[in-house]
Amino acid sequence: MGLDATQFADHSLRVGFVTSAVRAGKGVPKIMEQTGHRSANTVMAYVREADRWRDPASGGIGL
Repeated sequence: MGLDATQFADHSLRVGFVTSAVRAGKGVPKIMEQTGHRSANTVMAYVREADRWRDPASGGIGL
């Protein structure tokens, strides 16, 4: 693909995966199985980040 793997951090890839999984409707337990997280609180921090952009307060008000 021509992408330089040194330009991507583990954290960035994990956040991207969790965000995509949440948007696809996957549940937290299934996401945790894939990511290896032991704490739902950690995953929920990513979920809140993903949800923040799903329906932003600035959406639909002409900004």
